Amino acid sequence: MIDTVCILAGGLGTRLRALYADRPKALVPVCGKPFIEHMVERLRDQGISRIHIAAGYRAGQIKEWSERHGIADVVISVSVEPAPLGTAGGIKHALPYVPSSGWIMVLNGDSLLPHAGIQEIATRRREAPEARAIIAAVEMTERGQYGTLDLGAGDRVVAFREKAEQNRGWVNGGIYYLDRSLFADMTDKHAVSMEKELFPALAAQQRLYALRVAGPLLDMGTPEGLEATSAFLAEDNKP
Repeated sequence: MIDTVCILAGGLGTRLRALYADRPKALVPVCGKPFIEHMVERLRDQGISRIHIAAGYRAGQIKEWSERHGIADVVISVSVEPAPLGTAGGIKHALPYVPSSGWIMVLNGDSLLPHAGIQEIATRRREAPEARAIIAAVEMTERGQYGTLDLGAGDRVVAFREKAEQNRGWVNGGIYYLDRSLFADMTDKHAVSMEKELFPALAAQQRLYALRVAGPLLDMGTPEGLEATSAFLAEDNKP
């Protein structure tokens, strides 16, 4: 059973600067509390007891929050990138802080996939033993702002293209189960992108697989997405 995850929270949050120039995206308020608290509470409810946050921009604020979060039954740690390292580089830098046996569960820190099961994503690996990465996939009407997935037999990802399509189809849901050995030869001294470098290469090698997950995919990284995320969580949290 997976009990530890890593949350990527190193982004600059440029699309929300007009609304929240004084804080990182993870701490933007949604329904009365920082967005990351919604993530942590939902992960806890799925059996996650240890969460590591790979922070970058305004990391000090995230560290301060982690020390006083008050969320029961969850231990939170934070690492700080010395410079922007990209999504793959950020994971590489965080690996020493994330105990796991062989594979690591990673979530984007600016999105929420409410109907995704962390344990189910991990179990998907057993059905595709040749995989080196499992990615949550969500069907969207318009795929323009997301990494797009072309799925083949057994939901193997035959192509991964970062923000390249507009038509209906499957997109990157922001949850990944990754073979730690993918990062063994990667330096943590320069930026490397999972979406632009790692995932396309794995798709070409036939080593990237997907688990289809029901939407919605909530992306709070834009003003419009933040509004939609707030509306969903307000309704979802009603007694």
